[in-house]
Amino acid sequence: MSVYRIAELNIDIQPRSDYVRKQLSDFAVNEETADFDIALTKEDILNEQKIYCQNNTDIKLTDFSVDLCESLALYRKICRKITMDYNGILMHGAVICYKGKAHMFTAPSGTGKTTHIRLWKKYFGDKVEIINGDKPILREKDGIITAYGTPWNGKENYGSNISAPLKSIFLLKRGKINTVKKCDTRQAIPYLLSQTLRYKDEKSVKNLLDFIAKIIQTVNIYELECNMELSAVETSLSVIDEIIPEEH
Repeated sequence: MSVYRIAELNIDIQPRSDYVRKQLSDFAVNEETADFDIALTKEDILNEQKIYCQNNTDIKLTDFSVDLCESLALYRKICRKITMDYNGILMHGAVICYKGKAHMFTAPSGTGKTTHIRLWKKYFGDKVEIINGDKPILREKDGIITAYGTPWNGKENYGSNISAPLKSIFLLKRGKINTVKKCDTRQAIPYLLSQTLRYKDEKSVKNLLDFIAKIIQTVNIYELECNMELSAVETSLSVIDEIIPEEH
């Protein structure tokens, strides 16, 4: 048994490749019991190749790394299990920890999430930690939603095996002038859904929608239009701290 602790869950995983084994290494724990196990088949990996190629029509099936497909298939199965049975979801975004609270910046790929969290590190240095740069897991317990680092950190590999209560989510947009405002619920729901894994079975769909409702009820959600300058951090801070930013 090889047990990895992800999002406060012990998961029995048997990696097929050295690539995935190394990717999971920081999350390995010395445990003899697991909350659940994940087993991948060759069909799971092939299906992941097909999904990727459907979304990237310029790439041939044979051009896509089998090891990377194993990693993505594993992540997909873990997230679905958590959505079904453990009160959590994937949320595509970059998450930082500032003053003990998690703040997420979510947007379609290429919008500037990674650049924005780099600005936070430049502004605050060690006072800010990056929880995850691409694929964090969110779980709710006793009314508190927590953001967890995962082994899937994006191509820049920004992240670590840490977690923090989620205080705010920023829907990131590029702009010439930095502005931030509270997001209308009618806008927030479809936007957040677009940044999750979508499912077809009734239970997973219901749990996903219920979790999005919990986010709306418990987490501050903002629209952040920003350029890629340090002043964009101060715009975010104006609603996070609601005070003049501390010196850095």
